[in-house]
Amino acid sequence: MSGTIVLPISGRLTRADIAPLCDRLRQRLEPGHITVVICDLCEVVDPDSVTLEALARLALTVRRFGGRLELRYVSRRMQDLVVLVGLVEVLGLELEGQPEEREHPLGVEEVVQPDDPPL
Repeated sequence: MSGTIVLPISGRLTRADIAPLCDRLRQRLEPGHITVVICDLCEVVDPDSVTLEALARLALTVRRFGGRLELRYVSRRMQDLVVLVGLVEVLGLELEGQPEEREHPLGVEEVVQPDDPPL
């Protein structure tokens, strides 16, 4: 039997929140029974490195039980943080389009240098 767990995360996380969050998830997991844990991030406030640490620890917890973690309702700031630290695959973040197809942040433009080889 396999299934999905939705784990809502809200507010601003602190390091003290990480262990209880992982414990709460661990209590809901049974080896071989859960294939996907979806972290619902719609109510996360000001995501930062602590939020990333919590998500990485949750991903590790899920993997130990044979499942995988996916993120839902990810803010642009959270997406940027995940990409910056290289945790896209670990956290199951699905980005729209390939990196070349995504829009550049406002104020950043791609400039072609005269000595760049043609594509």
